[in-house]
Amino acid sequence: MSTPADAKMKEMVRLPIPLQGAGLVSYVETVKQAFGLGDVSGMTLTDQAFVKGDTLVYFSFTKEVTLAGKELGEASGALTSLVGNLTLRFDGKGELGSFTLEDVSKEEIESQKASLVALIGKNQVYFAEPGEAIDISKLISMDRDFYVQVDEQGKKRVHRAFTS
Repeated sequence: MSTPADAKMKEMVRLPIPLQGAGLVSYVETVKQAFGLGDVSGMTLTDQAFVKGDTLVYFSFTKEVTLAGKELGEASGALTSLVGNLTLRFDGKGELGSFTLEDVSKEEIESQKASLVALIGKNQVYFAEPGEAIDISKLISMDRDFYVQVDEQGKKRVHRAFTS
């Protein structure tokens, strides 16, 4: 559902958009600030379209969320990445008129958690040691689709071992 842009958003986010380099990085940071997405770990301008004199600009972003609960066992406290989308609609003068924000929902987080609990229950999650080199062929032979490992920053993360 499209939401009208408020005055602050209209002031901060306008066309034209620099499509590369430092200008794009700065524009994306401005968009993140204007829409309260400062906690996203990555945001990408994915497409644009021209519809009835308006310009639509599409962004996707990644949020890292913590999965917690006793039912996760060793995986409790692990981070996983979920994706959201933002569509901006600009009028012919380059002014932001409305936007659609598809943020990461509590339902998506709970669904991800339930999926991880099910995978753990089926012994399809490998728990790697910090710094362990992951051998994908070994995980495939063990029928482990995911692994949990502490990264260089000391954060526990859920990883997909491979994509089919």
